[in-house]
Amino acid sequence: MIPGYPIFANIMQFKAIIFDFDGTLVLSNQLKIDAYYTIFKLLEINQNIISSVITQFPELNRFTTIDKIINLSKKKLDHSKIYESYNQLVFKNILSANSLQYAEDILDYLSVHNIMLHLSSNTPQPILYQIINNKGWVKYFKTINGYPNTKNQTVNTILCFSEISRQELLIVGDGDSDMESARSNEVAFFKVYGNSLKPLIEFLKLTPLLIIWNNNKTNK
Repeated sequence: MIPGYPIFANIMQFKAIIFDFDGTLVLSNQLKIDAYYTIFKLLEINQNIISSVITQFPELNRFTTIDKIINLSKKKLDHSKIYESYNQLVFKNILSANSLQYAEDILDYLSVHNIMLHLSSNTPQPILYQIINNKGWVKYFKTINGYPNTKNQTVNTILCFSEISRQELLIVGDGDSDMESARSNEVAFFKVYGNSLKPLIEFLKLTPLLIIWNNNKTNK
């Protein structure tokens, strides 16, 4: 696999793009992992338990992850209170997290030029919307999809209720669940690596267009 290049996508005209959130638009993967250690350290749960769950289930939703950690610890804890503590900590930290380089430029350009953009994440739906709203990104997305919807369900729904073919849809993400949702629905997938979306710009052949676009915005 070559970093920054699609696994099974051809150069084509896409009419819709589904973006993952964590690690694709915002550098938030590590801070979500760190939050488990922060929350459970206060509850005196062995860090090896936390590590084993996160390693074995790296893309599991936060509620089930917390449940597994608590169950393995064999402590009697209030799951709902821990959910809330985790949600508050992650929400606060994500709002101050950096976006990937060029993320907002790409969203801005594509949305203005009539590419339907969708967001798909394992983050709970109400919290995801709140984060996107706080970042001022709601205007970019036709739909914002979070837990309990799976990424595969989101792709299915978009294909069923929009007038696009599988060949006109691209999924952009950094995780195995993103890749699998593309593979199972036979749509194109672009793998994100590192902290920049420059390879995506190059793949979509947007480099000269974005330069002109940004110059025009600056001159207004």
